[in-house]
This record gives sequence, structure tokens and C-alpha cells, in this order.
Amino acid sequence: MRAADGDLSNCGCIARRTDKYKPKIGDVVCAGREYAAGYDYDQAKLVYEADSFYPSHGDIVVSISGDYIESIGGDISNNVDAKKIRLTDTGYLRNRINRSGKEIPWIAILECVL
Repeated sequence: MRAADGDLSNCGCIARRTDKYKPKIGDVVCAGREYAAGYDYDQAKLVYEADSFYPSHGDIVVSISGDYIESIGGDISNNVDAKKIRLTDTGYLRNRINRSGKEIPWIAILECVL
């Protein structure tokens, strides 16, 4: 997130807000886990600056279709899974839906700049 604010150079990725950046192949889509499941970009940044940690997970974007992206991620339930993640009509990530049907945000998309 510091790279997105212009604080670092020579970074391999830059954190982008999910409502301002459309994912592309090679990017990493990031979500909070456990107590951080509902964190958005600003909450994650604030907590990280205070504690240098929050539980999260990222999946690599491997393909893009009209209304979804496909991603691959591991270390959840001791396996590697492919997921389809919904996009808005304009190509941005849609919020996730938790088990109780509530919408929860993504934290960020790490734009691959290598």
C-alpha cells in the first residue's frame, strides 16, 4: 500500500483500490480473513500501519472473461483451488458474499508491475 501512495520504488506490485482499478492477468486479488474479513482498503491500511499485520489471503488472476475473472490460490484447506470471481458490468471486482449472504469488500488488487 505504501507503493500506491508513492512511498517506495522498485516494487514488483502496487496495491490498488478495487473500485478504481480493473484486474488483469498476473495481478493478485486480496481479501481479509478471520476478524479482517470485512476490511476494505482503508481499514486494512490503517490496521497495517498500526500493527503491521492482519489476516488475509490473495489469489493470482489467471484469466478474464466478460463477467468474471478466474484465479488460483492455495493454502486454504491444504490445497490449491481455482475460483471464479464476479465482475461488475464495467469490469471492477464485485463485493464478495459471505455465508450469511452479506456483501463484504475486497481489500485490494495487487497490480503486477514486473
